[in-house]
Amino acid sequence: MQYLGSDPRQGTAPSLITHNEILRLVSLYYLSQSFVSSVYIYYQNPNGFTTKYTKAKTDAPLLYSDFQYNVFFWPKALVETVGNLVDYSCKES
Repeated sequence: MQYLGSDPRQGTAPSLITHNEILRLVSLYYLSQSFVSSVYIYYQNPNGFTTKYTKAKTDAPLLYSDFQYNVFFWPKALVETVGNLVDYSCKES
């Protein structure tokens, strides 16, 4: 699965963003009841869109994955500053 906002074919056929893909992603969060936990990091770090990062108020395990066509790249050293990083997976350049 890739982040749909980074679809290189967005707006041209065949784009990855279809009604079925949107329904699949919404269903994933709804049926697994994981939406709240997926956005909790943003609640805990209101400065997340600035260059000032703060450590999360929890020691819950943090997993990081980087996929092809991701809009942003977060270096491991930076990800470690915002949480209890236990797994860092980055695509090969």
